[in-house]
Amino acid sequence: MENKNKILKKQDKIYNLCFIDVDLKNIKTTKRSTNKSNTGVSTTDYGNVWFNLPNGKALFKTYNTYREDIKKYRMINELVCCILAKQVGINCAKYQPAHINDNKGLISYNILNKNEKLVNGETILNKGFYKEPTLFNFAEALEYYEKAGYVVNKKEIISDLYKIIVFDALTMQTDRNIFNINFIIDKQANLKVAPLIDNEFAFFGEFFYPDSETYQITKEDLLSQYAVDGKYLTIEKSGIFKKFDYLDNLKDIVIMAKKNRTMKNIFCNIIENLNIEDAVNELIKQGISVDDEYKMFMKKIIDINTDLFKDISKNITRLDIKESENIL
Repeated sequence: MENKNKILKKQDKIYNLCFIDVDLKNIKTTKRSTNKSNTGVSTTDYGNVWFNLPNGKALFKTYNTYREDIKKYRMINELVCCILAKQVGINCAKYQPAHINDNKGLISYNILNKNEKLVNGETILNKGFYKEPTLFNFAEALEYYEKAGYVVNKKEIISDLYKIIVFDALTMQTDRNIFNINFIIDKQANLKVAPLIDNEFAFFGEFFYPDSETYQITKEDLLSQYAVDGKYLTIEKSGIFKKFDYLDNLKDIVIMAKKNRTMKNIFCNIIENLNIEDAVNELIKQGISVDDEYKMFMKKIIDINTDLFKDISKNITRLDIKESENIL
C-alpha cells in the first residue's frame, strides 16, 4: 500500500501535525500481549494490536485524554524528546504522527530486532530482590544476570541509565516508571538498555494545562509541586508504579557526576547540549509546528532544572558523597 502524508482539515486547527493516513483494510495486524506491562499504550480498539507497516512493525498510541489540546502537547512531548535524546547520544524509539479513522496519535515503531526479547525494569530488579529503582540496585541486580550466563557490560548499562536519569530530570519527565525503562536480550544473551520510550509526560506533562498561569510557571512554583525538605517527591499512581526516580533526590545525580569521570562527562554533555530551538526547527522540517508559547515553556523547564543542578553542585562536599565509588 502507498502511505501519503497529508494534513487533514478537521485536525489542522487542533494539532498542526502532518499525519500518515493509515487504512486498516490494507494492513495486516497481529494481536499484542495484554499483560500489565503493555497496558496504557492506548485505550482504543487499536491499543493491543501490532501493525505491519512498510517501515516495520508498529504500535499505535492515541494519548487518550478528555482534552484534545492536552493530547496535542503530549504528542509533541514525545516527538521533541526523541530529537533532544538524539542531541545527547541517547537511543530513543521512533515515532511518527498518524491517524486511524477518527483516532489520532503516533505510530510507535518496534524497538526489537529478530530474536530479541524485551525485559522491563521490574524483571531486572527482581533478579536481585530489589523493588526501588535506583542505579545502585540496578547495578547489583545485573550481577545476578552475569552469574546466570548473560553477557553484561555493566559500565555501559549503568552509563546508559545515568544518561536517562539526567535527561529526564532536565526535561521534567514525571512518568519514568519501571515498566517504561526497558532492557533488551538478544540471541547471543547480550543484555543492554533498550531505546527510550514513553516521553509524553515530559515537561510537567502529567499536570500541564495550556493557559497563561501554566506558561508563567517559575522555579519556585515547580519546586513547590515536588519539593519536601529539599528533595523531590516520588509521584506514583495509586501505589502501582515505582518510579525510576531522579525526582527523589536530584542531589545524587550531581554527586555521582562529581565522583566519576564518565558520569561527569555524561552530565556536562546533556546540560550543555539540550537545545529546544533546534529540536522544534527539526520538527518544522517534518511538517510539524509547535506553538511559540509551548516552545518557550519547554525551554523554561530545561533552564530551571539546569540552574537547579548548578545550585546544588555549589553546596556539595565530600561529606555528602555516598559510598558509591564502585558503581561503574
